[in-house]
Amino acid sequence: MLAEVRELWRPLRSQWLAERVVLSLEEPTLRGLALRRGAISVPVWESLLPAQVLADGLPLRVEELGDFLGDLLLSKGLMAQPVWLALPRPVAHWRVIEWPFDDWPDAPLEALRTVDPELGLPFALADAAIDLQPLSGVPRPGQPLRSLLIAAPRQLVEAWIAVFAIAGATLERLVPAQVCLRQALLPALEPQQDVLVLECNGARCAAGLWRQGMPLYERQLDSDDPQLPAHLAAVLDYYGSRDPGFRASQLWLAGSLRDPAALARALALPLRQLEGPAELQGCMGPDLVPADLLQEPRQQQGLSDPATLARERRSLVLRGGSFGAALLATSVVLTALLVVWQQQLQGELARLALVQATVEASEARLSAARSRLRTLTTANRALLQGLVTTRSGSALLRDLQTRVPQGVQLTSLAVSPGQQNLRLLGTAADPQAFARINALQIALGRSPLLEAGSVRLLKALRGELRPSPPPAGQPAAPSAQVGFELTAALRPALPPAVELQLLSELGATGMARRLQLLRGEGLLP
Repeated sequence: MLAEVRELWRPLRSQWLAERVVLSLEEPTLRGLALRRGAISVPVWESLLPAQVLADGLPLRVEELGDFLGDLLLSKGLMAQPVWLALPRPVAHWRVIEWPFDDWPDAPLEALRTVDPELGLPFALADAAIDLQPLSGVPRPGQPLRSLLIAAPRQLVEAWIAVFAIAGATLERLVPAQVCLRQALLPALEPQQDVLVLECNGARCAAGLWRQGMPLYERQLDSDDPQLPAHLAAVLDYYGSRDPGFRASQLWLAGSLRDPAALARALALPLRQLEGPAELQGCMGPDLVPADLLQEPRQQQGLSDPATLARERRSLVLRGGSFGAALLATSVVLTALLVVWQQQLQGELARLALVQATVEASEARLSAARSRLRTLTTANRALLQGLVTTRSGSALLRDLQTRVPQGVQLTSLAVSPGQQNLRLLGTAADPQAFARINALQIALGRSPLLEAGSVRLLKALRGELRPSPPPAGQPAAPSAQVGFELTAALRPALPPAVELQLLSELGATGMARRLQLLRGEGLLP
């Protein structure tokens, strides 16, 4: 059981930590490095392969090579990590395929094998392990659909699968070295840029012309040839005659070459050099190399991609672990909440023993406070009613002063005890004394302090009055005044706003100020 758990955990740990081993072949040397989360965990190392185990990248003695790789990985503690192997350039090939369709085929590998175009490969397409990757998403009008084809003899791919099966390691990617070089250079290339790429490996030198990271033309040269600059210039001229729009703007060098600066000057191109083994650098990025010669064999055998399978396992473990952790955390939280709740209930029970007495005392105090509030409210309302309903004598006198016509004199003014009626006594002088009394009656009818239509004349008498004794020896003159008596009903209390304006107009500043204070305290609307 423990061994099964360890076997399950090995790919999960590698996927979790983004671990991988990258190997490249340059007979008789095997180069490698180990990565963890995008950083080098084991620096580049070189090991000599056993004699006669390889021939141009093809394993001859599978068991011996598998034992050697297994021992090597085990000695470096890398047996659990998946392996990416970069095949030498001579044994793997790439081509750019232009599709005669308007859209990508549903099964591009089957479609390519059905069309079986002439690709200039040193082996038949039926005997090759291939993979296709689109070079463009949605093409512009008039631009054909392009795919990058990688191919190697099926016998070679199956031999390497058998080697790693004997080694006990997981072969996750089998990639041509030129594809790794492309992955290493793509981040540094500008859009629409044409470049000349030289990949030198010992005496071999591959010259390629690229546009937008896509290989257009390739030729094998001798890196030690003194005529190398002339050969490269001929390559540029030849392809330029076929594609007048191609203009190389840079010279990229991968590998070692004698006096690369002189070569760049001879070609009049700026030199850019890729440091370190190109096939290793192309597999060091955080993203997967899209092309893989193991893709088709896995599909034929119904196997999943190891990286995809590891991600699925990791997702399953994460979901299961998250679910278990959530259940455990929920149990712990519920237990803690129940303990806290129990303590709170005990405290509440202790406090509730005093609640009834406290509530009864509070209700008694509240009842007494409400009774005092009602008494105080009643007294305040009575006081407010008295303040509002008390009529202003100065306002009444001022109103009467403005309404008494000329020739009329008021001699007495009385208000009934209930402040409901007004009684006026006065005299009117001749001539037209009665007309003056009538004018007074009409003017009082327009007073805002009196009820409309309530002014009545009770009596009007011409009297024999002697305001002063006559001079000696002269007879007394008859009186020229008419006495009268008027009554009127006082208007009920007006709205505070109207009464405030009226008092202000009549000069009753004291009463007006009182109403303003009551209104400011919110006692009046």
